[in-house]
Amino acid sequence: MTETKFRKLKYNNVQETIKDSSQKSAVYIGCDSKLSGGQTLFGLVVVIHIDGHKGGIVFGNKSKISRRMEISERLMKEVDIAMECAFNLNGTVGERLFEVHLDINPSPEHKSNSVMKRAMSYVKAQGFDCQIKPHAWAATTAADYLLH
Repeated sequence: MTETKFRKLKYNNVQETIKDSSQKSAVYIGCDSKLSGGQTLFGLVVVIHIDGHKGGIVFGNKSKISRRMEISERLMKEVDIAMECAFNLNGTVGERLFEVHLDINPSPEHKSNSVMKRAMSYVKAQGFDCQIKPHAWAATTAADYLLH
């Protein structure tokens, strides 16, 4: 998938696409980040899986912060970005499957594990379902690809 495969993430366009999809469709949000020079880049995606089996539509957006962020701050910023998106889309999703995917590893030997409980608790406390690696493909694959 190349960046041209991503539609520009504008909330009104995403909301219209969700409304036009059936209740069998699913909506996934993922965010990833990387360091580049003296800045931190973020990639946010919304994936609408049409009817759960008819392919998908991917909306994406890149942003940056003009400083290098440490790993725990960066991962929590990914969560914040994904949650802002989830709040913006929540009223449109209806009964569709709706998940926030976090680029966090459940294994303690990985640095991302240091924020796992805090990040998952935050997402769940807001009433959203979340997935972490290896089930967080919207963050680990789609959002990651947007950054490369």
